[in-house]
Amino acid sequence: MKKIKILELGGTISAKGNHRLDYKDYQSGVYDGDAFLTDIPELKNIADVTFETFTRLSSTAIQPYHWLALRKKSYML
Repeated sequence: MKKIKILELGGTISAKGNHRLDYKDYQSGVYDGDAFLTDIPELKNIADVTFETFTRLSSTAIQPYHWLALRKKSYML
């Protein structure tokens, strides 16, 4: 079975709004990997998917040093 590791950054994909179609006023970093595995249990049939939290920031708050740290982290995987 394939192994997939997802680094969580805490941006839009992990966000939740007041309504499920709220794409404007939402809070980033609400959902984590466990929520994805619970909501999409079929993932377990496709691959061994694991999540690791790298940061909990909106993409608008990420600075160059975050990208450099992420690059360094990706080499260690």
